[in-house]
Amino acid sequence: NFIEEKKLAYNAQYYTQEDVNFLELAYKLGEKCEPVNDAFEVGAVVKTVDWSIFTGYSREFWGREHAEEVAIFKAVLAWKSLVGAILYSSLEPCSERSSSDISCSELIIRAGFAKVFSWQREGQEYVANCVWIEKLRQANIIVIEWILKK
Repeated sequence: NFIEEKKLAYNAQYYTQEDVNFLELAYKLGEKCEPVNDAFEVGAVVKTVDWSIFTGYSREFWGREHAEEVAIFKAVLAWKSLVGAILYSSLEPCSERSSSDISCSELIIRAGFAKVFSWQREGQEYVANCVWIEKLRQANIIVIEWILKK
């Protein structure tokens, strides 16, 4: 597909095989989620600048949390700085949500992440106009969308 080839060529300067591996791990973490009718099964990986790795998946703890939120929470509990960190998510980080006062996009911005990889978009099932890419890029965060073969 020409569009995918063009996207990958454009993104080639921004990713390594290691990034691909972490994105695949995020996808596999999503498979751990208990399926529910009104939410996706999502996995996330956070890599800090000192190479600490934190993982999370949707509904891992108390039932309504998002994967990105869980991975960020684990890093904060470990007293790790997220300034300059990279986040890998199997689904685009939310730009608005009904189960919390703060979206995952806003958490990412406030924490100071440098780069975010996303496996795929969620479509318009829950949010008609998800603007996570715009929000993160306005905050000078590098965003890489990448559709990987399952």
